[in-house]
Amino acid sequence: MTREDSLHKKNMEQVDFFDDIKGKSIKANTYKKALLDNDKKEKIDSLFLIDSYSILNKQIVYLKYYKTINDSNYDFSPSEKKIDVLIYDQNNLIKRLNVYSSKNYPSIVEKKIGYLDELGMLFMKTFEIDEEGVTSTTNKTINCKEYLK
Repeated sequence: MTREDSLHKKNMEQVDFFDDIKGKSIKANTYKKALLDNDKKEKIDSLFLIDSYSILNKQIVYLKYYKTINDSNYDFSPSEKKIDVLIYDQNNLIKRLNVYSSKNYPSIVEKKIGYLDELGMLFMKTFEIDEEGVTSTTNKTINCKEYLK
């Protein structure tokens, strides 16, 4: 790894603000169904409510959680840290938006970092960190205003 790659990797690791965000621990299974992918063998290890409020009769819920992915391809199960925004209309889930994730596989770390601006646009950038360095893999923009109508 070059000195420049090492510097980029160090800077990327410092962006990990996940542990600084506090929330109230949730024991109930209220949100777990919305957070787990049906096609994967996953389990939520811990779940925290960061914030919750209403806009135009829509319930907005911010959740932080730790998840384990049971994958027989690895000796140790990959883990994942996420922050999701759930948008409900009359207790029906309209949209789940992932605004932060960090997947830890044995040989690589994948990070997704999002920024939701005041106009309702969510900008996402995905990075992979491995022995070779930090690589930006995707950029994505989501218009969230349509889910709040």
